[in-house]
Amino acid sequence: MKNIKIQVYTFILIFFSMWHFNVSAQYLLKTGGTSNAYEAGTGNTLRIGLGTTSPTAKFHVKSDYLSQPSFIAEGTYLGTVRGSIKSLYYKDDILYGIYQEGTVTQYNYLQSNLGIGRLPESDYTLSVNGSARINDGLYLGSVDNPLVLPYIKSMSSLWFYIDYSPKGSPSNIMTLSSENVTVNGNLKTDAFQMLSDEAGDGKVLVSDEDGNGIWSDPSLVFDDEDWLYNFDGDLYANLRVSKVGIGTTRPNKALEVCHNDSTGGIRINQMDTLIKKSEIEFCVHGVEKWAVGNDINPSRPNSFFIWNQTRHKTEFYIDPNGMTGIGTSWPRATLDVEGSFTTMRAGIGTDPPALSDSTWKLFVEGGIKAREIKVTIQSFSDYVFDDDYSLMNIYDLETFLQNNHHLPGIPSAEEVDRDGGVELGSMQTKLLEKIEEQSLYIISLQKQIDELKSMIIANKEVK
Repeated sequence: MKNIKIQVYTFILIFFSMWHFNVSAQYLLKTGGTSNAYEAGTGNTLRIGLGTTSPTAKFHVKSDYLSQPSFIAEGTYLGTVRGSIKSLYYKDDILYGIYQEGTVTQYNYLQSNLGIGRLPESDYTLSVNGSARINDGLYLGSVDNPLVLPYIKSMSSLWFYIDYSPKGSPSNIMTLSSENVTVNGNLKTDAFQMLSDEAGDGKVLVSDEDGNGIWSDPSLVFDDEDWLYNFDGDLYANLRVSKVGIGTTRPNKALEVCHNDSTGGIRINQMDTLIKKSEIEFCVHGVEKWAVGNDINPSRPNSFFIWNQTRHKTEFYIDPNGMTGIGTSWPRATLDVEGSFTTMRAGIGTDPPALSDSTWKLFVEGGIKAREIKVTIQSFSDYVFDDDYSLMNIYDLETFLQNNHHLPGIPSAEEVDRDGGVELGSMQTKLLEKIEEQSLYIISLQKQIDELKSMIIANKEVK
């Protein structure tokens, strides 16, 4: 079915032309009596009146609207009326200035700006003075990408939504009513304030079974006594609350704090400058065992400590200058250890070599100054004085020295350079071995000297 567009202005122009060119008398369309059609003026002042003998416009219609409309234009197709437009039409106790109806779609087009109840404004296509009621979506923007709002569900609520298809159905992103605002999806805002009689400092926002939020004291949430107050005004969790999570809904410990920022966590802020410490205690059945904290004593205003309550002793201490004490709270060096300590490897003035070299444990770049150094070894060299010890012949020793340029059992210069030094304990044992062997050589030499002396004395007595 073709759409029928009613061209009112064309109809009127044809109507005017017909009267102007076909008649010249003042009364027109006479049928036995005086006509209601009246022509006045000539040329540019020509006016046609219907129902009036004093037309004040080019085409002036005057009628009793209760009995008939002042103007009707109809469009037909194959002899059937498909659409019409009426002016000053009285129907169902309502007087319509313009009344349009039909069995086909009819479009209305206005080229210029429109004013309802006021003069149109040049910057706005539609200017309204008063209220406007919309029973379907209001489309703003382009045809292909409109913003649609609001969609009126009923007299008590407005549904706001964004639909990127002009023929799409409401998605109900936001609903406004006289009672509440409903948002389907996430709500993101820079600030939030819920005003009610329950609001106050220290209150928490909780929800009932219907999702309604209220401000409440922590100890009164749902009357389940998850949080309680004692007589001193302290807030504590009910014993049936086994775990508390901050930043997490699934805490794994009695207290778990989760955060994503680089400086977050737990902050302990001592506000009373007369109290000298701020600490965390570790207790067993209410009895303190350990404590860690910060000492704000005026003489040592920024120190950290680990306290052993059982020994009544500071086991670890870092003073304001960065001196660290183990077993002492008065460190005299960057690291001051009171007592003994063990380590697998240590370097002084140098980094220990790779862990693959596990023979050596202490590496020192520079000298070692000490009053005493004690080296423990598995065996000592007293075996030289055993009866079954095989002492090298003095002449064999001479030959070995000539050939090798070092004592037997003592590493050569090349071996010391290759090994990066000598083993102190082993070298001391070997040197003592050579001293004891020299002692045997000296004793043997002394015996030979004594024997020669005896022989010389005997020869003198024979003479």
